[in-house]
Amino acid sequence: MTDQQPAIADVLGIRYEQPISDEQGWADVFPDPAAAPAAPGPDMFTGPLGQLTRTIAPHVPWDPIAFHMQALVALGNHLGYTPHVEDGANQRRANLFLAVVGGTASGKGSSFAFVDWLLAGVDDAYRLDRVITAVGSGEGLLSKITDPVYTLSPRGDSVLAIPGSQDKRVLYLEEELGALFNKMVSQESVEKMITKAWDSGVLETATKKESMRCTQPHVSIIGHITPDELHDRLDKRLLDNGFSNRWLYVLIKRTAVVVRPPAPHQIPGAAALVDVIRTNLEQSRSCIDGPMQLTPQAAEVFAETHAAMTRYRFGGAMGKQSARWAPQIYKLAVVYAAIDGHKSIGAVHIAAARAAWAYNHRSAGAFFSGMTGNQHADQLLQMWREMDYADLTLTDIDEMFSKHMSAHKRGRMLDRLARDGVIAKKAVQGANGGRPATVIRFNGAADSRAPAARW
Repeated sequence: MTDQQPAIADVLGIRYEQPISDEQGWADVFPDPAAAPAAPGPDMFTGPLGQLTRTIAPHVPWDPIAFHMQALVALGNHLGYTPHVEDGANQRRANLFLAVVGGTASGKGSSFAFVDWLLAGVDDAYRLDRVITAVGSGEGLLSKITDPVYTLSPRGDSVLAIPGSQDKRVLYLEEELGALFNKMVSQESVEKMITKAWDSGVLETATKKESMRCTQPHVSIIGHITPDELHDRLDKRLLDNGFSNRWLYVLIKRTAVVVRPPAPHQIPGAAALVDVIRTNLEQSRSCIDGPMQLTPQAAEVFAETHAAMTRYRFGGAMGKQSARWAPQIYKLAVVYAAIDGHKSIGAVHIAAARAAWAYNHRSAGAFFSGMTGNQHADQLLQMWREMDYADLTLTDIDEMFSKHMSAHKRGRMLDRLARDGVIAKKAVQGANGGRPATVIRFNGAADSRAPAARW
């Protein structure tokens, strides 16, 4: 422990009595703290939820980002199916999927306990009935929100087999997200069901006895996972097929030493802010009966974001991971606007959603930026990491691959890494003259040129 405040303290405008520096905090999470994401921008903490995060943060040892992001997902689920943004032919609703990535003592569960307290203050009946532990199977996911199911009796009469639920909201808390990822590798039906749920498409499944169907699902998922589990269990297929980029990934760490954290209701000002959030959400839900419009200022901020994102080329796995940036920002903006009690989306809400997405994107980059989709390039990066990314020559690379790679394949691999901004190639003149040697230098896992680096 040092007197150095973590960067999030400056972002929130707070001070910890016994801070844990970023270097120390990330060292408990990452083998390479330099690869950790930069702190989120202050735009992320707008409105009464941002105020609540600032109020809670100095009193707890865990990362306030964990509370803030889980609260956004939970409140977005509470908001329900109706509020949405029209995105071409698609409707972007407030249901989100979030993976909270941290070490075993980083506060994933403790921070959700504060979210649970927030939900109790907003709508305790919803909390008790619509927050479920673990997805289970595809049938299990659907059973909580299915429309009424009728079957035929032996006499040919229509009989109500499953009453169904009028409330189509469900928030799943997956405390062992790695197990769910494993399940999706072996049970493709679970993956397809979860993918459709994020898209708010019609969900249906058939069993031997009856078929279940939900026409307006509003499914959200919060999952907890360690960095090692995420690296080991998120199958490459889930990165390639669009499943992974439907998730937000937030990387968290410890931020302070707090021997006896208070209960949330004991924190001065916290309960009053929950009352504000409850009132604002009630107001939003009562006045939103269809698509939410962007104000002219919000449309301008989104257009600026669109221009920046389309100008920049993300490489490798991060190209796939960034593909759904616009739907994610729309979904987050709906939640931010509703928490403010608005029926339209303002510039501040797009900026907040963009900052939240950007931090999650930087968090994902800490894991996925070393994945290129090229087998040899990924092998090189893995071996290079073990060498602390010391500069390489072409001869070094040949030896790393035991001289089993042709010069043509090696050239294609290096060209791809250079194009994606992962490496830089430089010709260096030898001490005794002769032909220059090509030196390969690692540019770093996080690309400072990427738009997400500055939001």
